[in-house]
Amino acid sequence: MEKFKITEKARANIKNTIRGHISLRGKTLKDVALLLNKYHDRSPNPNSLADRVRTGLIRYAEVLEIADVLGYKLEWVEKDEK
Repeated sequence: MEKFKITEKARANIKNTIRGHISLRGKTLKDVALLLNKYHDRSPNPNSLADRVRTGLIRYAEVLEIADVLGYKLEWVEKDEK
């Protein structure tokens, strides 16, 4: 089975989006790891969480949890096709 490959552009977009929203809330990845433990009964290692964000290989469920603890909700919006 071939491994899923992510483009560098997509990897950078994932990393910048997540880190940007964390920063907007005045938090660090370590803060987020602590919040995930408090509200979602999970205790991810801050270093491994940072690695998953950096590489773009983070589970969608984890992204939803991060958004939740930061006070965001994610929604899918249909693109305008022009």
